[in-house]
Amino acid sequence: TLDEMYARFTSPPHSRPFPFEVVEVYVLDINETHHLAPIMAATKDDRPYMVLPCRIPEATRTAQALYAKACAIHESSHVFCHAQRHYAKLESVPWRWFNEATAVWSELLLSPGNPATMPYFLGWCDQPGSSLAAEPFSYGAGLFARYLESEFKEAFVSRVWLEGISDRTPMQTILRLGKQPDIFHRYAVGSYFASALGQRTVFAEALECFGGRGLAASTEIRSGQAISMSPTLAPLSVGYYRFQLESDVRELRVDVAGSQKGI
Repeated sequence: TLDEMYARFTSPPHSRPFPFEVVEVYVLDINETHHLAPIMAATKDDRPYMVLPCRIPEATRTAQALYAKACAIHESSHVFCHAQRHYAKLESVPWRWFNEATAVWSELLLSPGNPATMPYFLGWCDQPGSSLAAEPFSYGAGLFARYLESEFKEAFVSRVWLEGISDRTPMQTILRLGKQPDIFHRYAVGSYFASALGQRTVFAEALECFGGRGLAASTEIRSGQAISMSPTLAPLSVGYYRFQLESDVRELRVDVAGSQKGI
């Protein structure tokens, strides 16, 4: 799996740099360490290393192997991102959510259908009003990265890392490279649907697994009734509202005011 990651991401069209002569990988029982989870970290002299589990509490050998594969992909993705932005540095903090998004997207890319990846998307489905930039929802942002790859050409996520060094946030790079200022709005609309125009969307697996995305509110509307709502959304979050019309309603008018800030 690690060899596959290296070959895939150092080759075109990704062409990610890998300036490390050696990356040490420790495979051990993480339940007996202070880490308690697979990690990528760096030594004091900035040599990245990975800690992967050797004991996996899954019921079958197949499930254990799939979990191990997902962990190896995820943590080695962090090594690639570390080559562009040192994870621990202050200027890298606004990029941490996209670091996790990239790692989860890498799992989807190199191990499609892996059930070990699916738990990341429970919070993404249930709480769309939570910011992708906040833990643990940054893991669900892997679907945003997957959407970017589907909207733009292959290796767009890699381009964000390669060409975003001068940008303070990943969204600045995404908007600059993609040249589509409404890209997050389009993602917000598209991520509600498992299919569109007769085709499965990149969100279908998660939506079908967890029953769709949660609603911020659901309201019944009678004829002649006016409803005013003042939702507040965090940056990089989505709010879905359902309006159920009574049988006497013949026309519905919706006025929307405000603007999205903080991306």
